[in-house]
Amino acid sequence: MLRVPRSKITIPPLPADLTSRSAVSSHLNRVRPGQLLLVSAPAGYGKTLALADWVRRTGPTTVWVTVDRDDDSPRLCSALLSALSALPPVPTPGSPGRASHSDAPLGPGDFVDEVVEAIESVGEPLRLVLDDVHLVASGEPVRDLARLVHRRPANLQLVLAGRVDPPL
Repeated sequence: MLRVPRSKITIPPLPADLTSRSAVSSHLNRVRPGQLLLVSAPAGYGKTLALADWVRRTGPTTVWVTVDRDDDSPRLCSALLSALSALPPVPTPGSPGRASHSDAPLGPGDFVDEVVEAIESVGEPLRLVLDDVHLVASGEPVRDLARLVHRRPANLQLVLAGRVDPPL
């Protein structure tokens, strides 16, 4: 697993003078585990702040990953696994209690399988926010994101936020 900066997997701080958007929060609260939520709006509309406020005010447990332009497939999946490993019940790849299928290198899609297994191991509803997902524009990261959307576990509330709809 690649080293991931803590700031990439931390829910962004809120400004002291933030005005909560109750209508937006009310709409977001309708999303249930197993569902996909897409928040798409141009830059400056407050997507990140609205989501950060919402996840701080409501359950379930939330894992946050901020996507950036340098996120190739292994880096993005490492960020997801690092964020998930911060949850107490989630064993990380290679840790005791985590079965290792083989010592062979991971192939295409294997990282996503690791992420899905980690999410399923939580055993309770979990929210995963991928912020700035518009920066995942092509290639293997898009395929991995599509695979995560397709294979999302029943306990996962997946939230994708970006300036444009992701190319899935």
